[in-house]
Amino acid sequence: MRLHWKIQLILLLISLFFFGLGIQSIAEEKKSGTLLFRNFLHIIPFVISSIVFIINIRNQNKKK
Repeated sequence: MRLHWKIQLILLLISLFFFGLGIQSIAEEKKSGTLLFRNFLHIIPFVISSIVFIINIRNQNKKK
């Protein structure tokens, strides 16, 4: 596994950690409406990084 793959995996795990913290705070505070929307905005970087990581893995497998 190359270094940039490891860096992407670490960043993905860090964003997953913060995603879990956000879900926990939403559940504890029982937010709704715009506050709930603001809390879900941090999901976007997680989804994008997941998509990029999966695409990179698929492209790496196709090259072999």
